[in-house]
Amino acid sequence: MNYLIVGGGIAGITAARRLRALAPGSRVTLVEAEPRPYYLRPGLIAVLAGEKSLEDISPYPPSWYEEQGIEFRPGNPAVELDPAGQRLGLASGETLAYDRLLLATGAEAFRPPIPGADLAGVFTLRSAADVERIRTRAEEANAALVIGGGWLGLEAARALRSHGLSVTVLERSPWLLPPPARSSRGGGLGKSARKPGDRRTGRERVSGPDGVLGGGTGASWGGRRA
Repeated sequence: MNYLIVGGGIAGITAARRLRALAPGSRVTLVEAEPRPYYLRPGLIAVLAGEKSLEDISPYPPSWYEEQGIEFRPGNPAVELDPAGQRLGLASGETLAYDRLLLATGAEAFRPPIPGADLAGVFTLRSAADVERIRTRAEEANAALVIGGGWLGLEAARALRSHGLSVTVLERSPWLLPPPARSSRGGGLGKSARKPGDRRTGRERVSGPDGVLGGGTGASWGGRRA
């Protein structure tokens, strides 16, 4: 049996490991769009802050796939699917045949459908490539806006502060954190978040000549370093 998995995240990795255990004589191929092995996405904030490297949050090195008998195909995204012919087309032009196919491509970061969300300087934080783009921008910026005052938004704001940026967190509700977390820990978090260079806003919209950002998740930048 020839098993083909599209997506090298936690779902794809787990499926590949399980197939190896259940059908050790079968072929298992894992196709991943990103050019690197699986990494822990929540750890990207620590990488952005300079606290960890990408290797630190990558539990499975390339050698692990070979040891597990998994054929790993990174950096070559799937672009075409032929269910009738049981074939998958890759960006390189290569075609892979399969007996069973699993699509485990995961999610994409949400961009609010508002004017300006697609402008240069507006980022989401979902991949290692996003971290590099944000780092590059941080080298020339002096201020950042984080849209979303949940755990990830606040952690992203902390990471941006480590780059010496003045950070504003925009949250549409009057409190930081969702209600379950707020009831137990959010009371003191508002105070701890208000350190020099940090600002918190509630129920506001941020506008500019190129559009309006508000009520979503992402980051935009203002000003440049001299």
